Amino acid sequence: MRRELTGITTCTHLNDLLRSIADAQVLIDALRSDSGN
Repeated sequence: MRRELTGITTCTHLNDLLRSIADAQVLIDALRSDSGN
């Protein structure tokens, strides 16, 4: 199994982090529009 699951694409922690970072800008924009800034 280890031979098949190699590299950064199989790292669930990294994938979760990248998804969170990708969502951050959408959340920032939503907060700014709600606060009137």
